[in-house]
Amino acid sequence: MSRGHACFFFAMSGQYMFEEFDGQEMTKGMLNALDRIATHGTHALQSYSPNALAGAALAAAASANDIKTDVLVLICKELSERACWSNFSASSLTKLCWALAVANHRDKKVMSGIGMEIAGRSHEFSGEELAKCLSAFAELKFFHEEMMPAISVQVMWKVDQLSARSLAQVAVSCAKLDFCKQPLFDWLASRMCLRDERTMDDVSSMVWAFAKMSIQHESLCQTAALDALKRDSRDFTEQHHARLLLAFASPNLEFPVQGLPQPLYHQSLSGAESVCKPI
Repeated sequence: MSRGHACFFFAMSGQYMFEEFDGQEMTKGMLNALDRIATHGTHALQSYSPNALAGAALAAAASANDIKTDVLVLICKELSERACWSNFSASSLTKLCWALAVANHRDKKVMSGIGMEIAGRSHEFSGEELAKCLSAFAELKFFHEEMMPAISVQVMWKVDQLSARSLAQVAVSCAKLDFCKQPLFDWLASRMCLRDERTMDDVSSMVWAFAKMSIQHESLCQTAALDALKRDSRDFTEQHHARLLLAFASPNLEFPVQGLPQPLYHQSLSGAESVCKPI
């Protein structure tokens, strides 16, 4: 077998391995395929389908304790050269967003392309996919002017598809990106109050986001206070304390903190802002 035929064979075998990869356990074959990409460059990616490129990016970011940044750089280069975002499914675009965020790889050209595609096709994404994409853009501190209003509208349409965790993620992501749309936040809060599966992590994160954006919501505050009162002390962490203390202390979130357990102050919370990491 000639070298050219061998490269083609390995590229095709790698493509099939990554087609349906969604972050589950990595195989030795996948790791070998990533090594071949690193060795042969974008030439090894030319036969990859959009789904395979997205899967390979996710695999490169998900490699245990060894994010393969060199492979991600090559994949982003291939994506930029193709510039055919319309060929990517909503699922593939979500995988790409997530991979870049996990690896903290902020490729402006790729993120701009993904954001523009989401803006034009946001109706194709599920509620959970929209939440993941938004969370990824927030983690990378990348504000896309066309994408944000489109996601906002679709999240309100599909809010009942979102888990409590995803409701909190959307609120926190919008707060991190300084994107404030009162109707969206009202919808998120009202649904959070109705979610039986919500945790203190979910509620305290959302309250933090509301405080950061100077939005008041009495029902959400009441729910957070009552939930805090009901929780076992082992489930109510210092991080939860920090988020709620910072939020309720905000002059824009005036609400009596009747439900929070005492004592509220703890020496280790004197630097509350440093432990307040919402998601």
